Amino acid sequence: MRDRPIIFSAPMVRALLDGRKTQTRRVLKPLKSDGPGYVTWPIYARKNEGMRRCGSSTQPDRAAPYAVGDKLWVREAFVVGHDIDDELGRPVGEQKVWFRATDSRLTWFDPDTESTLDNPPWKPSIHMPRWASRLTLLVTDVRVQLLQEISEADAKAEGVWRDTNGWVDYLFPGTQCCPTAAQSFCTLWDSLHGPGEWDVNPWVAAISFSVHIGNIDTLEPGHA
Repeated sequence: MRDRPIIFSAPMVRALLDGRKTQTRRVLKPLKSDGPGYVTWPIYARKNEGMRRCGSSTQPDRAAPYAVGDKLWVREAFVVGHDIDDELGRPVGEQKVWFRATDSRLTWFDPDTESTLDNPPWKPSIHMPRWASRLTLLVTDVRVQLLQEISEADAKAEGVWRDTNGWVDYLFPGTQCCPTAAQSFCTLWDSLHGPGEWDVNPWVAAISFSVHIGNIDTLEPGHA
């Protein structure tokens, strides 16, 4: 088993918190291309609770650096600060972590100008330290597949949202909808990775997990 960070966007963090998201797909990167239709993939082996690369293969199923039992601590956009006194507009209490996915209307006290701001200085998710994470994912299954092989059930497990008009179009939210969860996931993928990236159809690690609300270092031994 291995502990490692994993980044999620604000909509996907909300899907995790809501219990709608129990899968994620991550692109597998080959070592090199060996010509049309052929690539060399890394082979991963576990040693002393860590991970090392121990060779290469033309089989993509050898290329997933995830395994059942891994614990993934979620990184998301955040900021550290104080609660604000409603009357005085001054900071009160101990510092704590705020999260952009759920605290987007946070009023922020700027100590440099001693004034309150409507837009806190959010830090990118890549900079979130382990101690600040509030979500932990316990990996229950890992499959290697082409991105476009995703099923309708798996697309729903990816946490795409359905409103009264249909499945959300993440490229044009609020203006268009999709007839299926799989097509909604297609728009989600392109919104995260760039227009046209769905059509590339890369090999991905399809990771299933259970969601635990809390920091990875506070999980009970039974979750290890």
